[in-house]
Amino acid sequence: MGVSTLEKMVLRVIQTIEPVLCSQLVKRVKMNKQIQAGNTFSNYPHALYATDVKFQTTYRPTGRFTEQKVYFSAKHNLYGFKIECSVAPPGVVVDVSDHAPGSRSDLTMMFDWLSIDRQMLKKEDDSVPELGGEPSQFSQMWGVLVDKGYQGAGRILRTIQPQKQPRGGTLDHEDIARNKAISADRFLSRISSAV
Repeated sequence: MGVSTLEKMVLRVIQTIEPVLCSQLVKRVKMNKQIQAGNTFSNYPHALYATDVKFQTTYRPTGRFTEQKVYFSAKHNLYGFKIECSVAPPGVVVDVSDHAPGSRSDLTMMFDWLSIDRQMLKKEDDSVPELGGEPSQFSQMWGVLVDKGYQGAGRILRTIQPQKQPRGGTLDHEDIARNKAISADRFLSRISSAV
């Protein structure tokens, strides 16, 4: 059996079992159920889930350089694919994107799945109280914890993200403490996407 035949067979098996695995392992959650079960983020209870991108390295693709460079991630200095995974406490995967080439940015991947994020983060029940501070914008939406790679997503979604260090400057103690709190809550998504 040649390598290409084996690859084709493995790909067919994965394509066959993927819908079954997704239906069993990926579950949409609602904030009222999360609150009732006590499954909210400790520092940001108004965040429904955390989103992160996982980079999976691959061998350098064959073909022309222009075809290869699409899979090259300058951040990782490797060739590969990315998937975006959203995880709610206590480790429930709520959404997984299709794979994308390694050169695609985290923000672009979020924009590709924007309609799904808006649907899942929409507040459907006014009886569920706002946990944490009242939002200045996007009051009809729950928050999503993201990393620094999602700069700009706050214009279209209610994101909770760490403060970037200003060029040539430093962060103050409040920003450092806030970044640590966000990182502590996001730790769950990094563990789940690594698995």
